[in-house]
Amino acid sequence: MSRFSEVVRFLSLAGVALAAALCATPGSFAAEGYWRYVDTQFRPSEAELQVLGKTPGRVDEKHVKGGFQPKFSGEGTLELYFKNDDVDRHIYISRLLVTYGASKDMSVLVPGDVIDVEGSVSFESNFPAANGRGTVAVDNGDYFVDVTVGGKGQASGKGSFKVPGGGPGSTLRYIAGGYIGAYGGLGETMTNLYEWVEGAPPDTNPPDQGSPPSGKAGDFGGKWTTTEGDMDLAQSGSDVTGTYVQDNGRVAGDVSDGKLAGYWGEDSSGVRCDTERLGTFYWGRIEWTLSDDGNGFSGSWSYCDQAPAGVWSGSRSIEEME
Repeated sequence: MSRFSEVVRFLSLAGVALAAALCATPGSFAAEGYWRYVDTQFRPSEAELQVLGKTPGRVDEKHVKGGFQPKFSGEGTLELYFKNDDVDRHIYISRLLVTYGASKDMSVLVPGDVIDVEGSVSFESNFPAANGRGTVAVDNGDYFVDVTVGGKGQASGKGSFKVPGGGPGSTLRYIAGGYIGAYGGLGETMTNLYEWVEGAPPDTNPPDQGSPPSGKAGDFGGKWTTTEGDMDLAQSGSDVTGTYVQDNGRVAGDVSDGKLAGYWGEDSSGVRCDTERLGTFYWGRIEWTLSDDGNGFSGSWSYCDQAPAGVWSGSRSIEEME
C-alpha cells in the first residue's frame, strides 16, 4: 500500500470515529444526577393578592391556598376564590379547585423517566360567562394537562412528561396553574421547585427502621403515619373513630370489605361546608382502601360534595398499639 493510501485510510477512520462521537447521545457524557424537591411557591402569594387590583368603593376579594405533597403520588391542590362586583353593584363569586397527581413518588425525579399526570378542575360561579381552567407543565414547556370548565361543574385530563436532564446549579420547575375568567379575572401559579444533585438517585422507598406489625385485613384500628400526620384510630366492628394531627381533626366511618367510608372534621356534630369563602373550616368525606396485608391504606378526601380534592394515605406506625 502506498503512503498516500495509508494517509487516506487513516483520515477516513478518524472521520468515522469523530462522526460516532458527535452522534453519541448527550447523556452518555453527562454526569450522573437527579432532581430533588426543595420548595413550593405561589405567584401571586396570598399577601400580594390582598393589595392587587383594589378599587376604592368596589368589592374585590381574592384568596389562594394549596399545597404539594411530593411523596407518595405527588398530589397537589390549588384553590382560588374570587369575589367582585360590576358597576351596577352585582356581586359575583367564583371558586376554582385544581388537583393533580402523578404515577410515582415525586420527591426525586430521575432524568429520562416518563411520568404520567392526571389533573382535575372543579369550578362554580354565578357570573353567566365564567370559566375555570387548570394546567400542568414543566419549566416553560407546553401544558401536558389542560382542563377548562365553564359555568359550574368538573372535568379531568391526563398527560405525561419526560424528566429532562440537568447540571450543577440548575433548577427544574413543575408548575400548576389556575385561572378564573369571570367579571374580571384571577390567575395563579403554583411552582414546585427541584434542584439538581449529582450522583446516583436515592431509593424513594427506603426500608423502615424495623418491620411494622402485621395488620389484619379489614382492620383500620391502630397508630398510623399518614400524609396528614400521625393518626390514632380505634375500630369496633365496622365502626372506626379516631384523631389525626392536622387541625386536631377527627375521623369517623364504617368499614366494608376492607374499605373505610366516612367523614373527617373538627368534631362529630355533622357534615357542613362554609360556602362563602376559602380559608374557613371544611367538613368532608374520606374514602380509603386497606392494603392486602393490612399495613397500609390509600384513598381520597374531598370537601363535602365536591370532587376528590386530595390523596390521603398511610402505613402502620412501628409504635403500633400492642
